[in-house]
Amino acid sequence: MDGAGKRVARPHGAPRGEVAPPTEAELVVACIAGAPGAWDAFVDRFGGLLFHVADRTARQRGTTLGAADRDDAVAAVLLELLRGDAAALRAFAGRSSLATYLTVITRRVTVRHLLATAGAGQPAGSDPSHDPRPA
Repeated sequence: MDGAGKRVARPHGAPRGEVAPPTEAELVVACIAGAPGAWDAFVDRFGGLLFHVADRTARQRGTTLGAADRDDAVAAVLLELLRGDAAALRAFAGRSSLATYLTVITRRVTVRHLLATAGAGQPAGSDPSHDPRPA
């Protein structure tokens, strides 16, 4: 029981006293509400996925991301999630897993980042003669 006398769920097989991590929907709601620690928990849970998807998206487009470019791409994803009073987070309806939803957003934002970087004349690690679009 918590301090308010409510029963607290714990993961199956977890020792007494451990509280289950929030569900995806609870985490999204907490982030939108600005609950203390919610954003840190979100980044802890999904940050690795965002980095992985950014790297994979770049590789699928025939390029690689250096550490700084990868950090910039993931930062752009996080900004996109918070833009417009967290419109992207508010739009999550639970019709897919949050990981799937974030993967789609990360791919889209990473491609925009790659195009903006290449358009600015900065090398994004790609061969300028390589066209990633199918023939």
